Amino acid sequence: MRWLIRKINRKGKGQVSYEEDVHYGDVLSIGRGADQAIFLSDLRAALEHARVTALGGGKYRVESLITAGIRINGGLAQTGALSAGGVIEIGSTRIELL
Repeated sequence: MRWLIRKINRKGKGQVSYEEDVHYGDVLSIGRGADQAIFLSDLRAALEHARVTALGGGKYRVESLITAGIRINGGLAQTGALSAGGVIEIGSTRIELL
């Protein structure tokens, strides 16, 4: 599977910049570690904070790799199922699956 990761950086006074990266594989890792597919600079994120696994048919499983959990569609959870439009929040980072 191919994941397109688009990072949107909002700067002052309506300025926006974009960074794009492509990740290959069925699992997308998220965290503060340099080896993560989605790198988070937020100190509230663990080195390996969460992972998203493609289940097929536009469905995804999200797992927290730490005991504190993550926000999935606004609620605190350890695991959850998402589809397009689902939102994962870790620290000040908001990740939306499209």
